[in-house]
Amino acid sequence: MSHYHTQLIRKFESLIGATISDWSGVEMALTEGCEGGEIWEHLSVPYLQMFVIEATLVSGNCFRIYTDQADTIWGLSIREGPLARGVELELSGIYREGDLSYLPRGHVEDVEVTIADGLIRCVTIIIGVSKIQFLPGEVYEEPNGNFRIVMQDESVLVQLDGVHPKQNKTQMATPRKSSD
Repeated sequence: MSHYHTQLIRKFESLIGATISDWSGVEMALTEGCEGGEIWEHLSVPYLQMFVIEATLVSGNCFRIYTDQADTIWGLSIREGPLARGVELELSGIYREGDLSYLPRGHVEDVEVTIADGLIRCVTIIIGVSKIQFLPGEVYEEPNGNFRIVMQDESVLVQLDGVHPKQNKTQMATPRKSSD
């Protein structure tokens, strides 16, 4: 494993013990529509598709989760610093400000990082009993109208407890019960 990837893992793991106060980011539509006809979610797609996602901590620090390309495949990356503080993003067409109000906020109990082929393939952030999973991938519309999910692609796919975050009924993290 390269020094670069070791640093990325450490940055992801540095979230352990932190408290996430907010989520924001740029969502990417599943399909391009004609003048407002974009499809943002579909029951057959168990992921929220993001271009970039940002976690804001109660300390004021921000961490951006996005993808990084290596040859023809993509892995996850993380960078400390705000996405666009003081910069106006021009979002239109297949990009919009993502509604991430349904992602849990709170104390990060653990971060699990999965590596394959020298790239970060999955990051799971555990807040209370909720698991937020991030994967590099992208959703493509087939000519017949069905959707195909391609992993190791350029978007960030997000799940909450194994399903699309908006389909998950848990709105806030529930603290784990103490055994003492």
